[in-house]
Amino acid sequence: MLEIFIPVLLYLKEFSVSIDFKLKKEDLSPFQEFFSKEDWDKTETKLLIRHTISEIRAGFFSGDFKKVNEAMQILEKYTDFPEAKANLMYFQAILESRNHNHLMAMNLLQSALQIDPALDSAWNLLGYLFSLMGNQEEAIKSFLKAIELEPFSPTYHYNLAYSYWLNQQMDKALQSIDRCIELRDNIGESYYLKGMILQNQNKEEALKNFQIALERNLDTDVFLYHFLNLAYEVKNIKYLEVLMEKTKNSQNIDILKMRLLIHLTFGEYNKAYSNFVSILNYGLMETFLDSQQEIDKELVKKIHVFQCTHKKNIIQLIHKQKNLSEKSIDFLRKIASEKCNRTLFSRDPIVNPVR
Repeated sequence: MLEIFIPVLLYLKEFSVSIDFKLKKEDLSPFQEFFSKEDWDKTETKLLIRHTISEIRAGFFSGDFKKVNEAMQILEKYTDFPEAKANLMYFQAILESRNHNHLMAMNLLQSALQIDPALDSAWNLLGYLFSLMGNQEEAIKSFLKAIELEPFSPTYHYNLAYSYWLNQQMDKALQSIDRCIELRDNIGESYYLKGMILQNQNKEEALKNFQIALERNLDTDVFLYHFLNLAYEVKNIKYLEVLMEKTKNSQNIDILKMRLLIHLTFGEYNKAYSNFVSILNYGLMETFLDSQQEIDKELVKKIHVFQCTHKKNIIQLIHKQKNLSEKSIDFLRKIASEKCNRTLFSRDPIVNPVR
């Protein structure tokens, strides 16, 4: 699975640098005669509220939660103003959702939207929470409302595309992610999602989008695994070379399994054995021994080649590895006891192939 939505931009509208706000009455004294003191004070308070909201957004964006808490305490003083009250509930909902109190967060958002139905960022967060709970229909409605209010936010279009994808509405998902990329073309996650949408329709186009995501510096384990998996499925050597080099130091179990499978498939038995030992050292072999996934079943079958290539090493492993489960030991003993009855093949290495 993809991570749920764009990580940094999830809760916030497009980030703009906050400018220090100090309204000096003496600077505006020529205009004072046109306003009553009540109107002047109200305008000053509204400007202070908007500055405080900007400070809170900046704090969330930078991860400065001390700044967030301090600014929210200021905002609490002005809850007689609907804008302050609605935004304060929205920010409280963010904090509740971060603590996995999703129902409380949704209640706060719905209250905020009763006060200010035009608070687009609250619709976006509400959509995220609906999607997190598996209610994609309501999530889609919320994201569409956010986009209606703020049509130029790539974040909202991305999130809508993600929910469409989860809801198996691929044409609409593709349309939404294309709009996201049109609005901002430097977000790696957008190309990753587009690749996921396309992978069952057009695998080569999916790979191209994965490659663009990689060029945009997306390098999460889950993305690299999906990229590796699809490149292996279509046996695209160009992408496999890049990805095998990129993931050579990975400790992620899914990536380690993919690397093991690729090395075995292409006859790189020494490299395959090295990956196999890494999986054993991390105590992760049982993750695929009992798995019903096709890729794991294929892997278990291919590992038996070590009866021909590394039988002595397997026997040594049985005696040296003290942290192996009984199931893992039984599997290794089975490999060590089998006779080699196959003809091995060898191909050029995936990484640094012979030219």
